[in-house]
Amino acid sequence: MNSMDIDQTINRIIKSRTPTAVSDVQSEIETNHAYINQVQLKKLIQLHDENLQERCHIPLKKLYDKYNDKILGEGDLQNWAEHIERDLRLLETTLKIVKQEGEPENLD
Repeated sequence: MNSMDIDQTINRIIKSRTPTAVSDVQSEIETNHAYINQVQLKKLIQLHDENLQERCHIPLKKLYDKYNDKILGEGDLQNWAEHIERDLRLLETTLKIVKQEGEPENLD
C-alpha cells in the first residue's frame, strides 16, 4: 500500500455512514459524558450543598438563634458596643504600660 491508498482508505472510513467499532466506542464515550454532566454532576453538587448546610450553615444558624435572643434580651446594641469599646481601650492602655515598663530608661 502506498501513501495514496492509505489516504483514500482513511477518507473512506471518515466519510463512511456505517458504524464501526471506533465510532461505537466514541458514541458510548459521548453518552457517558452527557450522563455524567446531566445526572451525576447534579447529584454531586446537591450532596455537596447538603453537606455544607449540615456542617456549616445549620450549626451557625443554631448559634445565632441561641445567643441572639439572649444578647438582645439583656440590653440594647448600643450598650454592648460601649462595653466592647471600654474593654478595647483597657487592653490598649495595658499594652502601652507593659511596653513602657519593658523599655530601658534613658540615663541622660
